[in-house]
Amino acid sequence: PPMVLGDGDRWAVPLFKSVARGTHVTPTLRDHRVSLVHVRDLATAIVTAGMWGERVGDDTGMYYVAADERPTYAELGAMIARAMGLPPPRVVRSPALATGVLAFFGEVVARIRDQPTMLNMDKWREATAGSWICDATKARGELGWTPAPLIERLGETGRAYREAGLV
Repeated sequence: PPMVLGDGDRWAVPLFKSVARGTHVTPTLRDHRVSLVHVRDLATAIVTAGMWGERVGDDTGMYYVAADERPTYAELGAMIARAMGLPPPRVVRSPALATGVLAFFGEVVARIRDQPTMLNMDKWREATAGSWICDATKARGELGWTPAPLIERLGETGRAYREAGLV
């Protein structure tokens, strides 16, 4: 799966929280695109593939699952705001070097505290490596799998975060 989101996922809370505050920071100046999948759509795809999908072999048994939309990180912030009934956030584009420095220090502090952090060197490398998109055509065609629209899933996630007092 690509980036997974959903109401049980606490790693996306800072993203939703910043958008709710009116600011959305991108980890690079470039407009990389991302594929996303909601956890319920992913779970459905996994169960469906397990029951009716191809078995793993040479170039078989592999399925990518993702929502149809492939937003840039800046567009994702706008989509989250729209899904939550908020005005579009102010997009702050950060140079990759600046987010790299923050990621380095975030990782150092996390190791000292022995606690995970959202922004670490691995996440920084992923965020600045380029677009992370996948094609779910095979899963749709062979499994009949269809995800809900991303805007709908972002709204569900945002509502769940609000109800839990996280945003």
